Amino acid sequence: MGRQMEQIIEFVKENALLYDNRHPMFRDSRAKDRKWKELAVTMNRDSNFTEVLFVENEAQVAARWHATTEPTNDVTVTLLQGLKRQRDGMIEYQRRTRKCLRKDREVTIKLLKDGKEDHAKILMKKVKCQERDLQASYGQLRNLQELVYTMEMALILCR
Repeated sequence: MGRQMEQIIEFVKENALLYDNRHPMFRDSRAKDRKWKELAVTMNRDSNFTEVLFVENEAQVAARWHATTEPTNDVTVTLLQGLKRQRDGMIEYQRRTRKCLRKDREVTIKLLKDGKEDHAKILMKKVKCQERDLQASYGQLRNLQELVYTMEMALILCR
């Protein structure tokens, strides 16, 4: 029975949809059934073989499976993904702001050439505020990147 358990565990490791809730097909029960039947065929058994094996040796299989898998803290992983999304959003914000600043500077120069100093003055104040916000976002981005790096290293060291 030990060899069969090893085969099952190897099969499950190779097919993430059977255990990983982040897998796109994790909730697709038909896909899971097809994979279990594929395992039964490779082991020359009938399709309900795996169900019988798990029912009879559920504690053994579960203990062996948990011993071979790496523990992951879903909360930490979710938090890390959220921080990465926030970092990506900050990078996108900086890109859009830089583009807007270039455009506003060009418009300011055009307004000054046309003699519309009042409008140019208002636009220059807007540009100054945007530049200040952009500088602040650089510091925030640096902090986010350091936090993401620290968390990734901590996760790697915990494994």
